[in-house]
Amino acid sequence: MQKIKYDWYNKEGDEAAKTIFQLINYWDSTQSVVQAHNMTNLRLYSNREALNSSIAGYVLSTSEGYRNSAVNNFNTNKNLISLNVVKSCVDTLTSKIGKNKIRPTFLTTGGTLKQRVSSKKLTNFNFGVLYDSKAYSVLPLVLRDAFIFGTGFVKVFLQNKRIKVERVYPDEIMVDLADGYYNNPNQMFQRKLVSKEAIKELYPDLADRIENVKSISLGQNQSSQDTILIVEGWKLPRGKKPGRHIICIEGIMLQEEVYKDDFYPFAKITYTDPVKGYWGTGVSEELKGIQLEINRLMNHITESMRLLQYPRIFLEAGSKVNPRHITNEIGTIIPYVGAAPIVHVAQTVAPEIFNQLESLYAKSYEIVGISQLSAQSQKPSGLNSGKALQEYNDIETERFATTAQKYEELFIDVSDVIIKCLFKLGNYKANTFDKLAGVQSIEFSEIREAIDEYVIQTFPSSALPTTPAARLSVVNEMSQAGYIEPEVAKQLLDFPDLEAYARTDMAPLQMIQKAIESSLLEGIYIEPEPYQPLNLSVKMAQQYYCWGKLNDAKESNLELVRNYIEDCLSLVTMMVPPPIAPAQQMLDTQLEQAPSVSTSQAPLQGL
Repeated sequence: MQKIKYDWYNKEGDEAAKTIFQLINYWDSTQSVVQAHNMTNLRLYSNREALNSSIAGYVLSTSEGYRNSAVNNFNTNKNLISLNVVKSCVDTLTSKIGKNKIRPTFLTTGGTLKQRVSSKKLTNFNFGVLYDSKAYSVLPLVLRDAFIFGTGFVKVFLQNKRIKVERVYPDEIMVDLADGYYNNPNQMFQRKLVSKEAIKELYPDLADRIENVKSISLGQNQSSQDTILIVEGWKLPRGKKPGRHIICIEGIMLQEEVYKDDFYPFAKITYTDPVKGYWGTGVSEELKGIQLEINRLMNHITESMRLLQYPRIFLEAGSKVNPRHITNEIGTIIPYVGAAPIVHVAQTVAPEIFNQLESLYAKSYEIVGISQLSAQSQKPSGLNSGKALQEYNDIETERFATTAQKYEELFIDVSDVIIKCLFKLGNYKANTFDKLAGVQSIEFSEIREAIDEYVIQTFPSSALPTTPAARLSVVNEMSQAGYIEPEVAKQLLDFPDLEAYARTDMAPLQMIQKAIESSLLEGIYIEPEPYQPLNLSVKMAQQYYCWGKLNDAKESNLELVRNYIEDCLSLVTMMVPPPIAPAQQMLDTQLEQAPSVSTSQAPLQGL
């Protein structure tokens, strides 16, 4: 039997589209374990008996027809999770790690003031693009996918000349297991269910052919529109061989082009990196065994309590007891002859079973690394000071340091893909907010040439803790150390914005740097002002002058720095008050030492 070649990248047009769908079908049969793995994780988290991991199967799991079917009765299925510790752990981790808005920051190393200004502008531009593309609402969902499925994906693309960020369900991504063995696949596919009408709007020239494509049946779910499978694929260039980018449906090539980039338009995050292969391990997989045992114990407890929860009344055969006398009334008199009736209340569940259930439930949080108190949004008893709460949060957060770094890297990766996409588009305008300048619009063309000069780092958007007690502790420490004034500390407690304070506090330094660097680096002289810190200006100018001499700066520029120093010294001299004459100084001293005369003792004028 001749082996089928799935070299779609060596074919053109519809032939390539047919080969791609043959490859997709082949992977569906050989990689069914990946889809089964995702379906299991989906069930564990969502508490739904999904038919499969597709959208249709997920929707059908709660449809009326599925619940009432004779084969899979939703109400009596014993596999249904009744105490979902997986969802509790996943949601707690998502809230704990994803609570901060990560802000990628472009920094320079030894850069000039002009470069620092450009880096700040680039940071604001990138923040505006992330905000406009809804990245701050999408990426926490991608983080949750990593906890549920082990791997989360986000896609960056252009739509109507605007950057869009979209969460991608892991089952939509297809990678050859051998190609992704070292976590660096050379080709990747994304498949989605899309309505025919939407595809015909994008490709009107192929509308007739698209209409003839067989729709995908969603089983019991009666969809209001025809849905077909669309596949988008990428093959990265390797050596002298160019890459390929295609979009196709079954048997029809919609779009194909040479792909010159060395990256995919995706950013990926994993909860636990795989030892081998492409797909990560999630919280659901870690807790699968415990969750199944919890389900078994809960089913046992529920069934035992259902059978034994009601009291039983034992009547000896032959005893003369009228059952009608046994009622719910208080103080009922029951006449009898022979043995008295016995009311027996059985022990429904052994205490060891409840202990085992509690132990497994607590062990789940221990395995993941969070406390049950965090899951319940409660603080430990006895921790009332801000310092104690801050230390407690730090200890608990250390367990997720690696995952938090991955989440920060996800923002960096998304920003990197965004910038690379913008180089293709050309110009792009983003509205952003700067605490000093307010709302401003930045053109990509203003910062395009300076991008390669910067290194991206990430910082959370808030520098102060979130709880009032911990915030008070941090502000008090800064005030006692002399970093901020008491009045500023009061302001920070009401308006916790350390960045805004730092901007005003560093304004004189930045003003001096701007003037000196303008002279030394650009040959443009900016005169000093009497209201700036002149002594600091002289000191910094001398430092820049020495640096310029060591780095062979232009003599004309060094002359401007010397002029700047002399002008600062002249201003210092002008601001020194003139000396007071000895006679006048003696008279002023006598007036200061003279006793004051009250109004009541002063002579009345005009009498």
